Amino acid sequence: MSVGHCTPRGPATQEATRQGPLELLRRTLRWGPMVRALRCSVLALVLAGCGSATGNRDAQAQREGGPRSDRGAALTPDGGHAPRPDGGSAADQAGVDGTTHQRVTRVVFSSNRDGSYDLFSVALDGSEVRALATHAAADLQPAVAPDGESVVFTSTRGGNSGLWLLALGTGALRPLVTSLRAASVPSFAPDGQTVVFEGRINDTSATDLYVVAVGGGTPQQRTTDSHTDAGPVFSADGREIFFVSNRSGAFEIWRMPAGGGAATVVTQQGRVVGRPAVTPDGKALVFARRLAAAADQTELVWLELAGGAVSVISGPGDSEPAISADGRWLAFTTLRFENPEMALLALPAGGPPASGSTPTRLTQLDAIDGTPTFGALAP
Repeated sequence: MSVGHCTPRGPATQEATRQGPLELLRRTLRWGPMVRALRCSVLALVLAGCGSATGNRDAQAQREGGPRSDRGAALTPDGGHAPRPDGGSAADQAGVDGTTHQRVTRVVFSSNRDGSYDLFSVALDGSEVRALATHAAADLQPAVAPDGESVVFTSTRGGNSGLWLLALGTGALRPLVTSLRAASVPSFAPDGQTVVFEGRINDTSATDLYVVAVGGGTPQQRTTDSHTDAGPVFSADGREIFFVSNRSGAFEIWRMPAGGGAATVVTQQGRVVGRPAVTPDGKALVFARRLAAAADQTELVWLELAGGAVSVISGPGDSEPAISADGRWLAFTTLRFENPEMALLALPAGGPPASGSTPTRLTQLDAIDGTPTFGALAP
Protein backbone atom coordinates (compact mmCIF):
# COMPACT_ATOMS: atom_id res chain seq x y z
CA MET A 1 0.00 0.00 0.00
CA SER A 2 1.18 3.44 -0.74
CA VAL A 3 1.52 5.57 2.33
CA GLY A 4 1.52 8.94 0.62
CA HIS A 5 0.49 12.31 1.93
CA CYS A 6 -2.80 13.98 1.04
CA THR A 7 -3.79 17.45 2.11
CA PRO A 8 -7.41 18.60 2.11
CA ARG A 9 -8.08 21.60 -0.09
CA GLY A 10 -10.63 24.36 0.08
CA PRO A 11 -11.29 27.77 1.68
CA ALA A 12 -10.04 28.24 5.20
CA THR A 13 -13.47 28.13 6.76
CA GLN A 14 -14.93 25.74 9.29
CA GLU A 15 -17.36 24.28 6.75
CA ALA A 16 -14.68 23.82 4.12
CA THR A 17 -12.42 22.22 6.70
CA ARG A 18 -15.15 19.71 7.46
CA GLN A 19 -16.12 19.05 3.86
CA GLY A 20 -12.61 18.97 2.40
CA PRO A 21 -11.49 15.71 4.03
CA LEU A 22 -14.92 14.17 3.49
CA GLU A 23 -14.88 14.90 -0.22
CA LEU A 24 -11.34 13.56 -0.44
CA LEU A 25 -12.41 10.43 1.40
CA ARG A 26 -15.35 10.00 -0.96
CA ARG A 27 -13.00 10.00 -3.90
CA THR A 28 -10.54 7.76 -2.10
CA LEU A 29 -13.15 5.14 -1.23
CA ARG A 30 -14.39 5.13 -4.80
CA TRP A 31 -10.86 4.38 -5.95
CA GLY A 32 -10.19 1.75 -3.28
CA PRO A 33 -7.84 1.74 -0.30
CA MET A 34 -4.95 -0.40 -1.43
CA VAL A 35 -3.96 0.55 -4.97
CA ARG A 36 -0.94 2.84 -4.91
CA ALA A 37 -1.43 4.37 -8.35
CA LEU A 38 -4.82 5.74 -7.37
CA ARG A 39 -3.20 8.79 -5.71
CA CYS A 40 -3.76 8.06 -2.03
CA SER A 41 -5.25 5.53 0.35
CA VAL A 42 -7.44 5.52 3.42
CA LEU A 43 -4.35 4.64 5.44
CA ALA A 44 -2.46 7.50 3.82
CA LEU A 45 -5.24 9.86 4.81
CA VAL A 46 -5.07 8.61 8.37
CA LEU A 47 -1.30 9.03 8.57
CA ALA A 48 -1.55 12.49 7.01
CA GLY A 49 -4.29 13.53 9.41
CA CYS A 50 -6.94 14.02 6.73
CA GLY A 51 -9.43 11.66 8.39
CA SER A 52 -9.87 13.87 11.43
CA ALA A 53 -11.59 12.82 14.61
CA THR A 54 -15.33 13.34 14.62
CA GLY A 55 -15.59 14.08 18.31
CA ASN A 56 -15.51 12.32 21.64
CA ARG A 57 -17.72 9.41 22.57
CA ASP A 58 -20.19 11.41 24.66
CA ALA A 59 -20.65 14.00 21.91
CA GLN A 60 -21.20 11.27 19.32
CA ALA A 61 -23.78 9.54 21.47
CA GLN A 62 -25.59 12.80 22.16
CA ARG A 63 -25.76 13.66 18.45
CA GLU A 64 -27.17 10.24 17.65
CA GLY A 65 -29.71 10.42 20.46
CA GLY A 66 -28.71 7.33 22.38
CA PRO A 67 -26.00 5.45 24.24
CA ARG A 68 -22.99 4.13 22.39
CA SER A 69 -24.26 0.53 22.33
CA ASP A 70 -27.42 1.64 20.50
CA ARG A 71 -25.90 3.98 17.94
CA GLY A 72 -25.44 1.40 15.24
CA ALA A 73 -29.03 0.20 14.91
CA ALA A 74 -29.67 -0.28 11.23
CA LEU A 75 -32.34 1.43 9.21
CA THR A 76 -33.67 0.41 5.86
CA PRO A 77 -33.57 3.13 3.18
CA ASP A 78 -37.16 4.12 4.02
CA GLY A 79 -36.21 4.78 7.64
CA GLY A 80 -37.59 1.62 9.24
CA HIS A 81 -35.68 -0.77 11.45
CA ALA A 82 -34.37 -3.79 9.58
CA PRO A 83 -35.10 -7.28 10.94
CA ARG A 84 -32.17 -9.31 12.22
CA PRO A 85 -30.93 -11.48 9.32
CA ASP A 86 -29.96 -14.25 11.76
CA GLY A 87 -33.49 -14.37 13.16
CA GLY A 88 -32.82 -13.30 16.75
CA SER A 89 -30.65 -11.38 19.12
CA ALA A 90 -27.15 -12.38 20.11
CA ALA A 91 -28.50 -13.15 23.60
CA ASP A 92 -30.74 -15.82 22.07
CA GLN A 93 -27.60 -17.76 21.22
CA ALA A 94 -26.58 -18.19 24.88
CA GLY A 95 -26.93 -21.54 26.56
CA VAL A 96 -29.27 -22.16 29.50
CA ASP A 97 -26.47 -21.62 32.01
CA GLY A 98 -25.36 -18.44 30.26
CA THR A 99 -21.85 -19.72 29.62
CA THR A 100 -22.11 -21.70 26.38
CA HIS A 101 -22.52 -19.71 23.21
CA GLN A 102 -23.11 -20.58 19.61
CA ARG A 103 -21.02 -18.42 17.32
CA VAL A 104 -22.92 -15.93 15.21
CA THR A 105 -21.85 -14.04 12.13
CA ARG A 106 -20.92 -10.41 12.66
CA VAL A 107 -19.31 -7.76 10.50
CA VAL A 108 -15.94 -6.48 11.69
CA PHE A 109 -14.87 -3.07 10.42
CA SER A 110 -12.73 0.01 11.01
CA SER A 111 -14.15 3.37 12.07
CA ASN A 112 -13.05 6.73 13.44
CA ARG A 113 -16.35 7.18 15.32
CA ASP A 114 -14.52 7.55 18.64
CA GLY A 115 -11.67 9.72 17.40
CA SER A 116 -8.87 7.49 16.13
CA TYR A 117 -9.42 4.62 13.72
CA ASP A 118 -10.36 1.53 15.75
CA LEU A 119 -11.85 -1.90 15.12
CA PHE A 120 -15.48 -2.69 15.84
CA SER A 121 -17.97 -5.48 15.21
CA VAL A 122 -21.67 -5.15 14.49
CA ALA A 123 -24.62 -7.53 14.21
CA LEU A 124 -26.07 -8.15 10.78
CA ASP A 125 -28.95 -5.78 11.44
CA GLY A 126 -26.62 -2.96 12.46
CA SER A 127 -27.22 -3.28 16.21
CA GLU A 128 -24.88 -4.24 19.05
CA VAL A 129 -21.81 -2.31 17.93
CA ARG A 130 -18.81 -3.41 20.00
CA ALA A 131 -15.24 -2.17 20.13
CA LEU A 132 -12.61 -4.85 19.46
CA ALA A 133 -9.39 -2.85 19.46
CA THR A 134 -8.86 0.75 20.52
CA HIS A 135 -5.63 2.73 20.38
CA ALA A 136 -4.42 6.23 19.63
CA ALA A 137 -2.81 4.84 16.47
CA ALA A 138 -4.80 3.82 13.40
CA ASP A 139 -6.18 0.26 13.29
CA LEU A 140 -7.57 -0.64 9.86
CA GLN A 141 -8.38 -3.43 7.39
CA PRO A 142 -9.34 -6.27 9.74
CA ALA A 143 -9.50 -9.91 8.65
CA VAL A 144 -11.06 -12.53 10.93
CA ALA A 145 -9.51 -15.99 11.17
CA PRO A 146 -11.70 -18.82 9.84
CA ASP A 147 -12.14 -20.19 13.38
CA GLY A 148 -13.26 -16.79 14.67
CA GLU A 149 -10.62 -16.79 17.39
CA SER A 150 -8.42 -13.94 16.16
CA VAL A 151 -8.28 -10.85 13.97
CA VAL A 152 -5.29 -9.68 11.94
CA PHE A 153 -5.26 -6.02 10.98
CA THR A 154 -3.17 -3.13 9.74
CA SER A 155 -1.97 -0.75 12.43
CA THR A 156 0.32 2.23 12.80
CA ARG A 157 0.85 1.57 16.50
CA GLY A 158 4.42 0.46 15.76
CA GLY A 159 5.21 3.65 13.84
CA ASN A 160 5.06 2.36 10.27
CA SER A 161 2.04 0.47 9.01
CA GLY A 162 2.39 -3.15 10.09
CA LEU A 163 0.27 -6.21 10.84
CA TRP A 164 -0.94 -7.07 14.32
CA LEU A 165 -2.84 -10.10 15.62
CA LEU A 166 -5.58 -9.86 18.25
CA ALA A 167 -6.82 -12.92 20.17
CA LEU A 168 -10.53 -12.26 20.65
CA GLY A 169 -10.95 -14.59 23.62
CA THR A 170 -8.23 -13.07 25.77
CA GLY A 171 -7.59 -9.69 24.21
CA ALA A 172 -3.92 -10.57 23.81
CA LEU A 173 -2.26 -8.53 21.08
CA ARG A 174 1.04 -9.13 19.34
CA PRO A 175 2.86 -7.78 16.28
CA LEU A 176 2.85 -10.12 13.31
CA VAL A 177 4.75 -8.12 10.66
CA THR A 178 6.70 -4.99 11.56
CA SER A 179 9.95 -5.65 9.69
CA LEU A 180 8.88 -4.04 6.39
CA ARG A 181 8.62 -0.34 5.61
CA ALA A 182 4.89 -0.89 5.12
CA ALA A 183 2.60 -3.91 5.47
CA SER A 184 -1.17 -3.76 5.02
CA VAL A 185 -4.35 -5.36 3.63
CA PRO A 186 -4.02 -8.79 5.31
CA SER A 187 -6.16 -11.82 4.49
CA PHE A 188 -6.22 -15.31 6.03
CA ALA A 189 -5.75 -18.55 4.13
CA PRO A 190 -8.75 -20.90 4.41
CA ASP A 191 -6.88 -23.09 6.91
CA GLY A 192 -6.13 -20.08 9.11
CA GLN A 193 -2.41 -20.84 9.26
CA THR A 194 -1.12 -18.22 6.81
CA VAL A 195 -1.75 -14.55 6.12
CA VAL A 196 -1.20 -12.93 2.72
CA PHE A 197 -0.67 -9.17 2.53
CA GLU A 198 0.83 -6.36 0.49
CA GLY A 199 4.04 -4.68 1.56
CA ARG A 200 7.03 -2.56 0.65
CA ILE A 201 10.65 -2.95 1.70
CA ASN A 202 11.36 0.79 1.60
CA ASP A 203 9.84 4.08 0.49
CA THR A 204 10.93 3.70 -3.13
CA SER A 205 10.23 0.01 -3.69
CA ALA A 206 7.19 -1.34 -5.48
CA THR A 207 4.30 -2.84 -3.56
CA ASP A 208 4.56 -6.64 -3.65
CA LEU A 209 2.75 -9.61 -2.15
CA TYR A 210 3.99 -11.46 0.92
CA VAL A 211 2.85 -14.35 3.09
CA VAL A 212 3.62 -14.99 6.75
CA ALA A 213 2.77 -17.79 9.16
CA VAL A 214 0.21 -16.87 11.81
CA GLY A 215 2.68 -18.08 14.40
CA GLY A 216 5.16 -15.45 13.21
CA GLY A 217 8.46 -15.55 11.39
CA THR A 218 10.02 -13.89 8.38
CA PRO A 219 7.56 -12.82 5.67
CA GLN A 220 8.06 -14.62 2.36
CA GLN A 221 7.85 -12.52 -0.79
CA ARG A 222 5.56 -13.87 -3.51
CA THR A 223 5.90 -11.22 -6.24
CA THR A 224 9.00 -9.29 -7.29
CA ASP A 225 8.57 -6.77 -10.07
CA SER A 226 8.51 -3.03 -10.62
CA HIS A 227 4.74 -2.81 -10.80
CA THR A 228 2.13 -2.50 -8.06
CA ASP A 229 0.82 -5.84 -6.79
CA ALA A 230 -1.79 -5.25 -4.11
CA GLY A 231 -5.05 -6.30 -2.48
CA PRO A 232 -4.34 -10.05 -2.18
CA VAL A 233 -6.86 -12.68 -1.12
CA PHE A 234 -6.65 -16.49 -1.15
CA SER A 235 -8.84 -18.60 -3.38
CA ALA A 236 -11.52 -20.66 -1.64
CA ASP A 237 -9.32 -23.77 -1.68
CA GLY A 238 -6.19 -21.89 -0.65
CA ARG A 239 -4.22 -22.96 -3.71
CA GLU A 240 -4.16 -19.58 -5.42
CA ILE A 241 -3.91 -15.89 -4.60
CA PHE A 242 -6.05 -13.31 -6.39
CA PHE A 243 -4.66 -9.79 -6.42
CA VAL A 244 -4.77 -6.44 -8.23
CA SER A 245 -1.85 -5.34 -10.40
CA ASN A 246 -1.01 -2.79 -13.07
CA ARG A 247 1.63 -5.02 -14.65
CA SER A 248 -0.37 -5.03 -17.89
CA GLY A 249 -0.60 -1.23 -17.95
CA ALA A 250 -3.99 -0.93 -16.23
CA PHE A 251 -5.20 -2.28 -12.92
CA GLU A 252 -6.65 -5.76 -13.41
CA ILE A 253 -7.29 -8.78 -11.23
CA TRP A 254 -4.65 -11.49 -11.52
CA ARG A 255 -4.23 -14.97 -10.06
CA MET A 256 -1.11 -16.93 -9.15
CA PRO A 257 -0.18 -20.12 -7.25
CA ALA A 258 -0.17 -19.54 -3.49
CA GLY A 259 3.38 -20.85 -3.29
CA GLY A 260 4.59 -18.44 -5.96
CA GLY A 261 4.96 -18.69 -9.72
CA ALA A 262 3.63 -17.17 -12.91
CA ALA A 263 0.53 -14.99 -12.68
CA THR A 264 -2.30 -14.93 -15.21
CA VAL A 265 -4.74 -12.09 -15.79
CA VAL A 266 -8.40 -12.59 -14.85
CA THR A 267 -10.05 -9.34 -15.97
CA GLN A 268 -9.53 -7.29 -19.12
CA GLN A 269 -11.51 -4.13 -18.48
CA GLY A 270 -8.90 -1.85 -16.87
CA ARG A 271 -11.31 -0.33 -14.34
CA VAL A 272 -10.68 -2.54 -11.28
CA VAL A 273 -10.60 -0.79 -7.91
CA GLY A 274 -9.49 -2.53 -4.71
CA ARG A 275 -9.10 -6.15 -3.81
CA PRO A 276 -11.70 -8.74 -4.83
CA ALA A 277 -13.80 -10.96 -2.60
CA VAL A 278 -14.04 -14.68 -3.38
CA THR A 279 -17.28 -16.63 -3.01
CA PRO A 280 -17.04 -19.61 -0.61
CA ASP A 281 -17.56 -22.09 -3.45
CA GLY A 282 -14.67 -20.52 -5.35
CA LYS A 283 -16.73 -19.99 -8.49
CA ALA A 284 -16.97 -16.20 -8.55
CA LEU A 285 -15.35 -12.93 -7.55
CA VAL A 286 -16.99 -9.71 -6.40
CA PHE A 287 -15.03 -6.51 -6.90
CA ALA A 288 -15.39 -2.78 -7.41
CA ARG A 289 -14.78 -1.08 -10.74
CA ARG A 290 -14.99 2.48 -11.95
CA LEU A 291 -18.05 3.35 -13.97
CA ALA A 292 -17.31 3.70 -17.67
CA ALA A 293 -19.25 6.96 -17.85
CA ALA A 294 -18.11 8.37 -14.48
CA ALA A 295 -14.57 7.43 -13.50
CA ASP A 296 -14.94 9.03 -10.07
CA GLN A 297 -17.66 6.54 -9.08
CA THR A 298 -17.61 2.81 -8.53
CA GLU A 299 -19.99 -0.11 -8.73
CA LEU A 300 -19.79 -3.70 -7.52
CA VAL A 301 -19.74 -6.48 -10.07
CA TRP A 302 -20.01 -10.27 -9.89
CA LEU A 303 -17.60 -12.20 -12.11
CA GLU A 304 -18.09 -15.89 -12.87
CA LEU A 305 -14.60 -17.39 -13.11
CA ALA A 306 -15.79 -20.08 -15.49
CA GLY A 307 -16.88 -18.28 -18.63
CA GLY A 308 -16.24 -14.72 -17.46
CA ALA A 309 -19.87 -13.56 -17.20
CA VAL A 310 -20.11 -10.21 -15.39
CA SER A 311 -23.16 -8.83 -13.57
CA VAL A 312 -23.48 -5.40 -11.97
CA ILE A 313 -24.91 -5.99 -8.49
CA SER A 314 -24.62 -2.69 -6.62
CA GLY A 315 -23.75 0.96 -7.03
CA PRO A 316 -22.86 3.62 -7.78
CA GLY A 317 -20.68 4.62 -4.86
CA ASP A 318 -20.02 1.11 -3.53
CA SER A 319 -16.63 -0.53 -2.90
CA GLU A 320 -14.68 -2.82 -0.54
CA PRO A 321 -16.85 -5.96 -0.85
CA ALA A 322 -16.73 -8.84 1.63
CA ILE A 323 -18.64 -12.14 1.52
CA SER A 324 -19.66 -14.17 4.57
CA ALA A 325 -18.27 -17.70 4.95
CA ASP A 326 -21.72 -19.23 4.41
CA GLY A 327 -22.17 -17.27 1.18
CA ARG A 328 -25.39 -15.64 2.37
CA TRP A 329 -24.27 -12.03 2.80
CA LEU A 330 -22.32 -9.35 1.00
CA ALA A 331 -21.06 -6.37 3.01
CA PHE A 332 -19.50 -3.31 1.41
CA THR A 333 -18.54 0.32 1.93
CA THR A 334 -20.92 2.80 0.38
CA LEU A 335 -21.22 6.53 -0.23
CA ARG A 336 -24.96 6.44 -0.91
CA PHE A 337 -25.70 7.70 2.64
CA GLU A 338 -23.43 10.78 2.37
CA ASN A 339 -20.69 9.66 4.79
CA PRO A 340 -18.68 6.51 4.08
CA GLU A 341 -20.87 3.83 5.68
CA MET A 342 -21.38 0.08 5.41
CA ALA A 343 -24.29 -1.80 3.91
CA LEU A 344 -25.41 -5.42 3.60
CA LEU A 345 -27.01 -7.38 0.75
CA ALA A 346 -28.49 -10.87 0.92
CA LEU A 347 -27.03 -13.29 -1.62
CA PRO A 348 -29.25 -15.93 -3.21
CA ALA A 349 -27.91 -19.46 -3.26
CA GLY A 350 -25.50 -20.06 -6.11
CA GLY A 351 -25.57 -16.64 -7.72
CA PRO A 352 -25.47 -12.86 -7.48
CA PRO A 353 -28.26 -10.65 -6.14
CA ALA A 354 -30.52 -9.04 -8.68
CA SER A 355 -29.31 -5.69 -9.94
CA GLY A 356 -30.97 -2.90 -8.00
CA SER A 357 -31.49 -4.96 -4.83
CA THR A 358 -31.98 -2.78 -1.76
CA PRO A 359 -29.22 -3.12 0.84
CA THR A 360 -29.59 -2.81 4.60
CA ARG A 361 -27.62 0.04 6.12
CA LEU A 362 -25.27 -1.23 8.84
CA THR A 363 -23.79 2.00 10.17
CA GLN A 364 -25.12 5.53 10.38
CA LEU A 365 -22.80 7.96 12.10
CA ASP A 366 -21.06 11.18 11.16
CA ALA A 367 -17.87 9.13 10.90
CA ILE A 368 -15.85 7.13 8.42
CA ASP A 369 -16.72 3.41 8.47
CA GLY A 370 -15.21 0.91 6.07
CA THR A 371 -13.08 -2.15 5.23
CA PRO A 372 -15.76 -4.64 6.35
CA THR A 373 -15.12 -8.33 6.84
CA PHE A 374 -17.16 -11.16 8.32
CA GLY A 375 -16.39 -13.31 11.32
CA ALA A 376 -18.09 -16.08 13.28
CA LEU A 377 -17.75 -14.50 16.72
CA ALA A 378 -19.04 -15.38 20.16
CA PRO A 379 -22.04 -13.22 21.08
